Amino acid sequence: MNLHGKSMLSLFFICMLLLVCSSFTVARERVALVIGNAAYPSEALTNPVNDAKAVAKVLKQLHFDVMLVTDANGEQMQDAIESFGEKLHKGKEAVFYYSGHGVQYNGDNYLIPVDAMSRVLVPKHLPSFCRTLDYVVQLMVGKGSDMNIVMVDACRDNPFKRFYKDIGAEKGLASLSRKADGTLISYATAPGEKALNGTGGNSPYASRLVELMMKPNLSVEMMFKELRSKVVSDTDGEQTPWMEASLGGEFYFNPELVNDDGRFVPIRGGEFTMGSPEDEVGHLNDEIRHQVKVSDFYMSKYELTVGEFRKFVEATRYSADLRSLSGAENHPVVYVSWNDVVAYCEWLSLSSGKKYRLPTEAEWEYACRAGTTTSFNTGSNLTTDQANYDGNYPYGGNAKGVYRQTTVPVDSFAPNALGLYNMHGNVLEWCSDWYKETYYAECKARGTVSNPDNQEPGSGRVLRGGGWSDTAVHCRSAFRISFPPVHRNHNVGFRLVFVP
Repeated sequence: MNLHGKSMLSLFFICMLLLVCSSFTVARERVALVIGNAAYPSEALTNPVNDAKAVAKVLKQLHFDVMLVTDANGEQMQDAIESFGEKLHKGKEAVFYYSGHGVQYNGDNYLIPVDAMSRVLVPKHLPSFCRTLDYVVQLMVGKGSDMNIVMVDACRDNPFKRFYKDIGAEKGLASLSRKADGTLISYATAPGEKALNGTGGNSPYASRLVELMMKPNLSVEMMFKELRSKVVSDTDGEQTPWMEASLGGEFYFNPELVNDDGRFVPIRGGEFTMGSPEDEVGHLNDEIRHQVKVSDFYMSKYELTVGEFRKFVEATRYSADLRSLSGAENHPVVYVSWNDVVAYCEWLSLSSGKKYRLPTEAEWEYACRAGTTTSFNTGSNLTTDQANYDGNYPYGGNAKGVYRQTTVPVDSFAPNALGLYNMHGNVLEWCSDWYKETYYAECKARGTVSNPDNQEPGSGRVLRGGGWSDTAVHCRSAFRISFPPVHRNHNVGFRLVFVP
């Protein structure tokens, strides 16, 4: 179904693309290891597995690549820590969380696997069957991660009561003795003190931690200060969290995207499956599914209107297709070519002192899906009460709807979960990528790709979303089409990405 022209984009417009529609800055990748040990023989704990699962869930929501390990024996803990280390390198933000038994011996803090009770017979056995906190921290530091956040809820009752006099019955954990630049360590309680297991489903520390990690735009150091205050209050002063920090910059679990332009929606980046499954009605060979990561970006709530495009034409005397100015002011502009759109981006950026560009194809689909995996962001069907398309040709075997035979105002219908209007139907929307039929297959062969934006010159630029005269199948989240950059028609418009 993809249409290709034979004209090539001139060198002028290639240069303009590089200047105006440059790729969005890639955010640091985030990786986390979460361990919760509770099933200790004769010394079982109530909440660590619940704590670990709650923390892992929040970290996933905050776009961390999370490894979750529960009730791990010594071998499983070691394997998890080594796998975690393999994911770390410069440019990463790394988080380690541990909930379970922990003891201090000779100044080292030992994290206890669930099988250690029967193997550690005297204190000197601890290094053979347990991992130290210092081992994990130095692994993170040694890999060069930009930010290392370590959280330890492991200062409960001493599990080794048979030799507690040699370790200390309630001695808690100790400060790290070695330097750990770029690292913050949060302990559930102060050195030499005991943490509480909690009477609910989570420990006092974990309960407040999962709450505060989601708080927008709260720096990690301020977050742990607030956590300390809340846990002290929750436990009537019985438990006082403590931290040591040597960070070289600011870290936010949930950095708030600041938007100074109300027309744009801040979209938190993440990983998703791009393309469509082979059994999806309408699936085409150029929609091969593959994994994609996108960084944070801002997308316009609406398609660009006739009124907005008119300001550009009048200010610059741009040689636009006169039909692009003939519609109602609040309807999407149509009869605009990809070249027209790039010129508009350049003018708007220069006149506003801000930066605007077209979305990449990956950004567009990520924003359209808004977390969904179905044919449409509305589910497995799209009705004409939800979008503007030719209702004579519904999706699959669904009932027919109305055919309006023209565009509708850009704020028509309900927005998707991200607050974006008309991602399905109304007008096809230009993207920055050149179209290539085999591009998805090439991306799949590379594994997970980050911020793809195909700039290998071809015959057409990508458009997405379907338009008012298209059938429902052409409005699917995964549907792709292409036109030459000079192409203009009644069904083609665009929306913008704002670069702060």
